[in-house]
Amino acid sequence: MKVIIADDEKWVRATICRTIPFDSLGLTLVSEASNGIEALELCRKYNPEILVTDIMMPGLSGLELIEELKKTNREMKIVIISGYNEFEYAQQAIKLGVNDYILKPVEEKEITGILRRLIEEIESERKEAEEKRLLKTEYIKALPIVHENFLNRLIQPNSMTVDSISNTLSKYNIRFSNPCFTVAVIVPDDAKPGLDISRAKAIFRRVLRKYANGVVFSKTGSEYELVVIFNHGPQEIPSDANAARAASSPFGRAVELCRKFYAKYYGGTFSVGISRTTQMLKSLPDLYQEAVEALLMRFWKPEEKYYFYACNMFNNSGKLRITNEILDDLALNIRLSNCDPALAYVDSVLENSSISCKVKPAEIQEFFWTVIQSLTIRLNLQLSFIGYESILTNIHPYEKIKSTATVNELRECVKELIKHLNKHYLEKNPINNTNIIETARKIIDQSYYGDINLEQVARYVHLSPAYFSELFKKETGMSFVDYKTELRIKNAKRLLLTTNFTTQEISRKVGFSDPKYFSKLFRRMTGKTLYEYRKEFANKKDPELDPEMQ
Repeated sequence: MKVIIADDEKWVRATICRTIPFDSLGLTLVSEASNGIEALELCRKYNPEILVTDIMMPGLSGLELIEELKKTNREMKIVIISGYNEFEYAQQAIKLGVNDYILKPVEEKEITGILRRLIEEIESERKEAEEKRLLKTEYIKALPIVHENFLNRLIQPNSMTVDSISNTLSKYNIRFSNPCFTVAVIVPDDAKPGLDISRAKAIFRRVLRKYANGVVFSKTGSEYELVVIFNHGPQEIPSDANAARAASSPFGRAVELCRKFYAKYYGGTFSVGISRTTQMLKSLPDLYQEAVEALLMRFWKPEEKYYFYACNMFNNSGKLRITNEILDDLALNIRLSNCDPALAYVDSVLENSSISCKVKPAEIQEFFWTVIQSLTIRLNLQLSFIGYESILTNIHPYEKIKSTATVNELRECVKELIKHLNKHYLEKNPINNTNIIETARKIIDQSYYGDINLEQVARYVHLSPAYFSELFKKETGMSFVDYKTELRIKNAKRLLLTTNFTTQEISRKVGFSDPKYFSKLFRRMTGKTLYEYRKEFANKKDPELDPEMQ
């Protein structure tokens, strides 16, 4: 630490210099001054930590020197030297901020003690200043995060008042002076893992703030989603799905500038979901949800740039259904190595949904996952197929479906799963070429309740229908139709004895669409009505039942 000594008498200065143990205190005497003016210039030149000065000097008195120094360097420690008759001056100097005073003659013990204390004060002040500097640095680093955390609170349900919101926005130098608010959500169209959009975010923030009064920030918990709060005048942002009007507005022109940068720097595109416009600052949470919902339309119409929110956008939610009859038919065809009906069903559902675009993407994804699960259950592959598919594609089939970003991606994904399911079924149930009829019987036994016919089974075992019919009758002693009918009646017996199903329910479960025809056929083949059979064998084991059906 640097020290300057000021006194108009040379011998006094020499005495003070001899008295102070500079080395042991860690001090350096940088200069001496013989008057107040010289002392002021030296202090300005060397900026010492400590000044030891006489109170009475020519040029500038000690008091005038202290007053001048305190204007520019309030941290400098000042010790004055005074005689007894100058004590009033010393008191006045202390009021000016002098740290201590010493009465002449100067004693080593006294001045050393004072200097040690001042050194400790300086070190303590330096430490405190460094801590403040570090805190300020950390605060500056954290400010963008704090800023974004607050903006994220604004778009979530909250209990903040309009006044508290406005006051906090002012702290972050954000001014919402226009009457209208609109929220937009921006997401990349092809965000690959590891994509860093921080540069895009910085550019978007400057451009949208300058040209459209938009505040841009990252959505907490979302790697790629940027949220924009626009504060604008009436009708500055279109409120309907008109891309041309959107592009020609100040908002649209700013977004198009961002698109050009993004295409140049990232080689990609992004989509924008846009909420309705409101004049209520407290409505920002609702506006954000609207923008997110609007962006869901990208799934159905990936070619568009802007997606505008509208009431009841997805009013067909909850209406997707698939019947057991359809599932049975699809499963039957997969057993027979025919994926076409299942693939056509996927196209049919997606085409019907795409026309109206009224189904949420998550719902149709869940629907097709239910279809896949239902087929695996009917094919008795529900556990093995998940493992098979996960190994084959390195992703769980459910996650694969949920990760699809567009309707065409979903279409290809589900079709691929159906083909893999068919392949896995054939691997688990290979065709036995050495015993073709046994293979045929197995497939009939698994699918008797469906609309299975001779031509399908013949194609499955790679024989002509005529030759297969002749061979089947020769091996089993009955025609294909009779075998299937007998199998249905056997299973009807099982259901009569093990369930409380009605005639209509049993008829449908064993493959008959007409309950009356089923009842007549059952009586002709068993000699009993359904009611009589159930009553007679309710407490007995029917010897006619196929053991595999028990």
